[in-house]
Amino acid sequence: MNLSKIYQDWRDNTLQEGRKEGRKEGRLEERSVFVKNLLLFRFGTIDDALSQIIKPLLQLPPQDSSRLLLQSSREELLAKLS
Repeated sequence: MNLSKIYQDWRDNTLQEGRKEGRKEGRLEERSVFVKNLLLFRFGTIDDALSQIIKPLLQLPPQDSSRLLLQSSREELLAKLS
């Protein structure tokens, strides 16, 4: 058994998984910034009530969260996502 080959394979797989996780976190951060900016644009400020719906919005598919943000009133958003 060649331990250096096993180690190298483990290292390569670990690095690849780390890169994938980093890209995933980066996309989530970009979506979070987009959602916050759209909330600011639509409602002028993000108060406590709106800040609590950011996480539920990020759990939706992007098309659904975008549609809700563009078409729903503040009250509708809070009712649907709180």
